[in-house]
Amino acid sequence: MRVASNLVGIEIYLERRLGAEIDTRCQIRSNILWRQIAMRWSALTLALMSFSACSGGGLTLTQARGTAMGTEWSVKVVTEDSAAPTVDTVQELTTTQLDQVDSRMSTYLASSEVSMFNASAGTAPFPISPETAEVLRYAIEIGSLTGGALDVTVGPLVDVWGFGSDRDSAEIPSDRKVNHLLSRVGQKLLRFDSVGPTITKTNPELRIDLSAIAKGYAVDRVADALIEASFENLMVEIGGEIRVLGHNADEKPWRLAVERPNPDGRSIQRILTLRQGSLATSGDYRQYREIDGHRFSHIIDPRTGRPVEHRPASVTVIADLCVRADAFATALFVLGPVEGMLLAEKLGLAALFLVRDEDGRVTESASSTFLELAPSELDHW
Repeated sequence: MRVASNLVGIEIYLERRLGAEIDTRCQIRSNILWRQIAMRWSALTLALMSFSACSGGGLTLTQARGTAMGTEWSVKVVTEDSAAPTVDTVQELTTTQLDQVDSRMSTYLASSEVSMFNASAGTAPFPISPETAEVLRYAIEIGSLTGGALDVTVGPLVDVWGFGSDRDSAEIPSDRKVNHLLSRVGQKLLRFDSVGPTITKTNPELRIDLSAIAKGYAVDRVADALIEASFENLMVEIGGEIRVLGHNADEKPWRLAVERPNPDGRSIQRILTLRQGSLATSGDYRQYREIDGHRFSHIIDPRTGRPVEHRPASVTVIADLCVRADAFATALFVLGPVEGMLLAEKLGLAALFLVRDEDGRVTESASSTFLELAPSELDHW
């Protein structure tokens, strides 16, 4: 059995992963060309500094980094020199928002709203915060739009396939077990009252898991807090989910890298430029299990109760809000490159599918909206 490292779908390679800035201002100087950096990133020393602030040409880039929600985060703010915030200000604003999301939606904190709901054995209405209600509203809406490809009640099936709390299980669950669990999951078993707001179990064993959408929501919370604090040029990234606004320190659109799906290393598939919006990626090339020579994706199809088996290696979605990009990326990955692309075109979603063929080659398929919103600076590296 093998469990791969956590998925990081979209990354700022030449910044956090490669130890160098994509921006030409405030960058870690190097004579190595970008292509060489991308090919040799694992040999570079990753900067150990948690925070940084630098300036030039009248603009200051302030950056804070940290860990939360089981992953890494990075926040960049670009301002006039005279209006530059302290690193501590950016750090405190970010961690406040992340702590609030985690305290409500974590499945690892016993005191979170989600954990307490899951632990409850009754079927009485359970009060939830407006924040949790907002995330559930998006999840239920997108679950309905995608025919159940996104389902926040799928946790028991995730567990039985070895991607939950018990990751040491080396057994493939029987069809009988999977079918039994299928009868215990489904958003139809969850009653959601957005006015209360409350959620109610119709089956006492029902539980929810917002991990497929909570990181995107957290990105939005941090970005909105920065905007409310009058910052106009920013980038927020949590575990590969990203939202940007304005420009970078070069006064150009933010440049974001889509990772080539390669389980044996990291490289760039293409670089996108974006002035406003969010990106999220869902894929199977970083997190999977191998049992008796068979590879199982960590993404479970809620409709079948089994790991996704078609050939998309990853799906990247651009949306106005990261919570929507995050949710749709997961749902489109479950649907696959054919059904998923048809739905993306129908709904006007900006989606990029990277599809792996039998020989391991990767091809791209992009929706018309994706091509309009995200011109590629470099098609391939």
